[in-house]
Amino acid sequence: MDVGCWTHGYHWNEHRELTNRERARLQGFPDEFDFTGPKEQIRKQIGMAVPPKGAKVIFEAILKTFAGIEYEWVEPSYSLPLL
Repeated sequence: MDVGCWTHGYHWNEHRELTNRERARLQGFPDEFDFTGPKEQIRKQIGMAVPPKGAKVIFEAILKTFAGIEYEWVEPSYSLPLL
């Protein structure tokens, strides 16, 4: 098996690709989370997903902003150029 041409990620210790369940765990999905569809479609769903904990932080910030509630945040270390 030539690992150099793999584009789907591979196991850190074993000579194989990651399973979809391993990919989901890396994204922070609980093992009980059920993905449906063919194996390649599930891989795509996992790869394009926003990690659940990240989504929670983002949505809490949005809701608190709308409600006028202060929350902890970090000053960005970059600035975008003005158009």
